[in-house]
Amino acid sequence: MPKTFAEKIKFDVAKHPIVRHQPASVTTLPDLPSTLTTPSDLILSFCQTTDEMASEIKTVTVKKSLTANGYLYLIYPKLKNKLGISGIHRDVLFPALNVDEDSGAVGQTGLKFSRMVSFDDNYTAVGLTWLATNPRRPDNPSGRVATYVDRLPELKQLLGQDPDALASFVTLTPGYQRSWARYVFSPKTTATQQMHLQQTIDLLKTGFASIELWHEGKKRAVEK
Repeated sequence: MPKTFAEKIKFDVAKHPIVRHQPASVTTLPDLPSTLTTPSDLILSFCQTTDEMASEIKTVTVKKSLTANGYLYLIYPKLKNKLGISGIHRDVLFPALNVDEDSGAVGQTGLKFSRMVSFDDNYTAVGLTWLATNPRRPDNPSGRVATYVDRLPELKQLLGQDPDALASFVTLTPGYQRSWARYVFSPKTTATQQMHLQQTIDLLKTGFASIELWHEGKKRAVEK
């Protein structure tokens, strides 16, 4: 029998769990407090957008709401949920939350991406913990977004041929910028790099923050 979400995250060992922004449609969790009176070792927070996820991360880090070995789970709607609400593609999480793909660090918050587990048929949970408590082992560098940070000046120069595309690019978060750099420079052939560069220019001008978001839009259009 598949493990429940509570079993996956070892809910039974949490001493001070809380749940925030729980939708009325979610009835599988026990009755938990929604406000903190002491730092929690398990915070479950429902978020409908990546902006809400970023806001929750900021709140937890500023207020030091999480214990040294605690977990913050951001629970967001799956792309193909049955609730009729907009979902979040998992590929957009790292760029949107400025997650370093080498260390898992979430910007300068002191938190790190640790795990991803299914909550139920409609929601997925992303687990974060303090970076110092459980350092993430380095991954194979091939294909990592962070590998291309040194190519950003070169990419900006190439985008300079189209002022509108460059203007859109410089407004993006560092994570999205690195994602575009990987897309342009990761192909082995010059021809493919040129093709990706032109597509990057076209998509930036139409307002897409990443290639993943463009693919997500195409997928939704097909599903309608």
